[in-house]
Amino acid sequence: MNEHTNLFGDRQALPDPRPIGRETLRDRHARRLVAGRHPLTNLPLCRIEGATCGTCQHRFRRGGGARRYNKCALMRNTGGPGTDLRLTWPGCMRWTAEVSS
Repeated sequence: MNEHTNLFGDRQALPDPRPIGRETLRDRHARRLVAGRHPLTNLPLCRIEGATCGTCQHRFRRGGGARRYNKCALMRNTGGPGTDLRLTWPGCMRWTAEVSS
């Protein structure tokens, strides 16, 4: 716990900024990567060299203008940040090479 001095000079304990047991999205993604799982799909990582989400056929972009977000067609997309895809993430075992037009 953090401590704070109020206007009267009394020291008070402040609660932690994040509730106990609550995992952030960033923490969950990092934990899955360390465990050898894809951060979004939770599938095992692809073992092909250079396979990333940015080079996968399942990647698509949603939105328009400055608010364009990368998503994965393998996932149910909520429209929120929980299903946003990072192009630099390693591909999952269902990675398929992007087809050139």
